Amino acid sequence: MAGTTTGRQSLLLPQAAAEAARLVAEGEAGIVRYAAAQGAKSASGAAGLAGTGASAAVDWMCAGKPVIAYAVLQAMTSAGWTCDDDIRPLIAATPQCPKLTMREVLTYRSGLNRRTTDEYVHCTTEPDLARPPNWNSSVDAAYWTVGWEIIPGLIGTLTGQDFETYVTRTVLRERFNAPGVVLRREVPRYFNDPAWKRNPDVTRVFPADEVVSGLSGPLAALCNFYQGICSELAEHPGGPAELLLSSNQGPDFGKLGISTRRRWALGFPSFTKRIRDCVPGDAFGTHGGVLILVPEGPTWSTVCVAGALPGYGSSFAVMMDGLLCQMKDPRYASIVAALVKDLEHGAGM
Repeated sequence: MAGTTTGRQSLLLPQAAAEAARLVAEGEAGIVRYAAAQGAKSASGAAGLAGTGASAAVDWMCAGKPVIAYAVLQAMTSAGWTCDDDIRPLIAATPQCPKLTMREVLTYRSGLNRRTTDEYVHCTTEPDLARPPNWNSSVDAAYWTVGWEIIPGLIGTLTGQDFETYVTRTVLRERFNAPGVVLRREVPRYFNDPAWKRNPDVTRVFPADEVVSGLSGPLAALCNFYQGICSELAEHPGGPAELLLSSNQGPDFGKLGISTRRRWALGFPSFTKRIRDCVPGDAFGTHGGVLILVPEGPTWSTVCVAGALPGYGSSFAVMMDGLLCQMKDPRYASIVAALVKDLEHGAGM
């Protein structure tokens, strides 16, 4: 199947369809899925392996982080808490746990991780997390996603709902009209990546975590989430959506300490420069991927990119896998650029 599109109302994506078909035909990807929404119109398409529908559920990986971050911000603000309040009363904190805020957790400045030495300060019991001695969240940061594991229990305390129900039903389905999403309890090791199947010696560098990267659903649902964020920004200033997109200090990937060059929204960095160069200046969103290790070094495979184009009243999402790709990969930038051109035309720009 190549370049098929479907939608509630007619949203034409000819350039995206052509680019997806080209990527597959030239062997640069095994399959490309994409979706977009603009006002009341939406469409989705796919190119690649036969029998894989455009509306099939896919793993959002770290591109689902904004959803998780929004969910916990919504739960906290609805209960009268701010992201800078001390959250120790809401979690299973130990007596020696220092003050902890959700802003620190979502920007990787909490220091929470698995205990690796006896010197680590034991901070929580469920889950069992600790942080390095002398950690100072005002100057220390590290891209450790383990700290997010406190979020399910905190949401349960505040809402009385289990984590999956609150995220997939209360937030996505009821608030953003984004059905069909589940939380995968066992995130697949290779995310159905054909490259891994061809090379069983490939190993994961980072283990997938069901809290951070466990959401799975149609790309159209991810588009609906971003459409809803845009609407909330306009209709409810100061709410969870505005908090989600606030600018914060955080780490560089793979480096300890506060980054001097990268700013973070609550939970995720915005697009890399390669994507940033092909979207309007007001666009926001992020991407996720499976980082694997091959003899040549770390490389990405199976990438999911999603975001919003407020000036066009639009949102988009892309997922592609297939051949291994470099960390700065022009392939997923090219399909995003094609979607932006289609949406720009639809907006009459």
